[in-house]
Amino acid sequence: MVLNHVCGVVRVTEMQIYLMKKILLRQRLLEAEKSICTSVTKVCQGVTLNTMNKR
Repeated sequence: MVLNHVCGVVRVTEMQIYLMKKILLRQRLLEAEKSICTSVTKVCQGVTLNTMNKR
């Protein structure tokens, strides 16, 4: 009985670790996407400002 319980706990912790890793990866991806979006937006704003200034 005890061994079964221990194995169950180990399996649960493995799942938790797996899920946490997935969540962390997703958060990192979201942060990367955000930073990429902000830099792209900055570049676009810069280009727009430049074209407006040229007119």
